[in-house]
Amino acid sequence: MPHRLLAAVALAALLPLPAASQTTQPPWQGKLSPCTLPEGGGKAFCGTYEVFENREARSGRKIPLKIVVLPAKGRERAPDPVFFLEGGPGGAATEDAAELAGDPVRARRDVVLIDVRGTGASNPLFCPLWGDGTRLDHLFPLDAVTACRDALKKRADLTQYTTPAAMDDVDEVRRFLGYGAVNLSGGSYGTFAAQIFLARHPEAVRTIVLSSVAKPGEPAPLYHARNAQQGLELLARDCAAQPACHAAFPHFREEVSKVLDRLAKQPVKVRVKHPETGKPVTVELTRSAAADSLRFALYSSEASSRVPLRVHLAAQGDYRDLAQAAVQVRFRLQQGLALGDLFSVSCAEDLPFIDPREIPAATRGTFYGDDRVREQLAACAVWPHAPMPAGWGKLVHSEVPALLFSGERDPVTPPADAALVAKGFPNGLLVLIPHGTHASEGACEGRVIADFIERGSVQGLDVSCTKAGKPVPFITRAPAAPPL
Repeated sequence: MPHRLLAAVALAALLPLPAASQTTQPPWQGKLSPCTLPEGGGKAFCGTYEVFENREARSGRKIPLKIVVLPAKGRERAPDPVFFLEGGPGGAATEDAAELAGDPVRARRDVVLIDVRGTGASNPLFCPLWGDGTRLDHLFPLDAVTACRDALKKRADLTQYTTPAAMDDVDEVRRFLGYGAVNLSGGSYGTFAAQIFLARHPEAVRTIVLSSVAKPGEPAPLYHARNAQQGLELLARDCAAQPACHAAFPHFREEVSKVLDRLAKQPVKVRVKHPETGKPVTVELTRSAAADSLRFALYSSEASSRVPLRVHLAAQGDYRDLAQAAVQVRFRLQQGLALGDLFSVSCAEDLPFIDPREIPAATRGTFYGDDRVREQLAACAVWPHAPMPAGWGKLVHSEVPALLFSGERDPVTPPADAALVAKGFPNGLLVLIPHGTHASEGACEGRVIADFIERGSVQGLDVSCTKAGKPVPFITRAPAAPPL
C-alpha cells in the first residue's frame, strides 16, 4: 500500500531550531490559492504548474501538475519543507493530503504534495483493465491493455512517463515554489523515486526518509514471487507462534497449496458483493486472482491477520472470503492507481532487464508463481516505453543524512534490499521493524521521523521503540453472518 508520512507527537516543537533556519513568509505566497481538503482535513494551498511532456524537446504538449501545500502551522517556519513521494507507480500524492494534515512536522515545516505526471490530476493514465473490478481471468488482460494504450495515445506520449522525467518535474516545481533544499520522504516506489531525485538533484536534498525500500536495478516483477513467498513463510511462523492461530490452522502452508492447486485445475464461480454497489454478483475465481489477493493481503499486518482463516475456509470449499478479497484488490488498484503510468514506468525501467530464461528459477516453489511476470512482459511488449540511459539501475551513494525503515515481513521490498540501499548512505540508519510489513509505519516510527527531520542527522536518534513491535493477533473465526 502507499507510504504515509506519520508522526504521533510534536517532538519537533520541543527541539530548538537555529535562528538562521527560520523564516516567516512562505516562498510560494501568491503562487497558490487557498483550498479546503476533503474528509475534514482543513485548509491548505492548491495550484498547478505546467511542465513540458517532452522535457528534452521543451516544446509541444504541456502537463499541468497538481500541487497541494500543507503550510507550517507555527510562527517560525523552517525553510526546508517535506516533499512526500507516493508509491505505485501510479499513486497520487495529493490524495493523502487530508491524512497528512495533522502531521506534527507541520509545526515548523510545509508538507508539499505533487501528483507527478501520469497520476492523480496530472494528466492521469488510468486504465480500466478489469471492467468494474470483477474480471478475474488475467492479472493484465492483453485486450484491455491494448485498448487502454490506444485510448491514452490520443492525449499522451506514453514514452515520456518515467521516473527521471517525473523527478525533474518535481525539482522544477520546487524551484517554482521558491524552496531551497528539501526533506524527501517516500514509501515503496516512492523510495525509488526519492533515490532518483537525489541522484539527479543532490543539491536540493537536506535529508531523506525511505520507508519500505525499493532497490535501484531490481527488476521488481521478476522477484515478486520470491519476496511474497518469504512474506508468507514469516506469516506462517507468526501464526505458529500464536497458540490460537496454530490450533485453528495447524496445516496453513499445506492448505495454501491445496486451494491454489484446486483453482489451477478448475476455477470456481462464487457469489460476492460488488465492491462499489454492494449488490450480489457472480465472479469466476482463478488461481492467479486468488494468489494475487493473498500477496496483497501480506502488505499490511491487519489484512494478513485474516489470511490463514481465508485460506482455511477455501480449503473447506467456502471461497467467498477469498473471492471477495480478490475482487476488492482489483477494484481498489484500478481506482487508486493510474495503471497506464505503472506500465510506462515499469515497461521502461524494469521489464527490459528481465531475461525470460530467469523466470523458472525465480518463481519455482512459490505460491505466487510466474503469472504476474509473464503477463507483465506481454503487456510491455505492446506498451510504448522509453529506453533508459546507460548505467541505469546503479545504487545511489550520497552523504545526505538518511533514515530507512524496513518491515521484517515485507512481501515486496524485503529487508535484504533495504540493507543494500543503506550501504550507499554512510550518514544513514536502517531500522528493521520486527513483524513489520509493507505498511508498518505507526506512532513509534512517526516519532522517530519527526526527530530525524528536526535534527537533520541520525546521530543520537532514539529508535528503541521500533524494536517493541508485536504481530497483530490472527482472526481465527469467521463472522457470524456470511458475506452475502
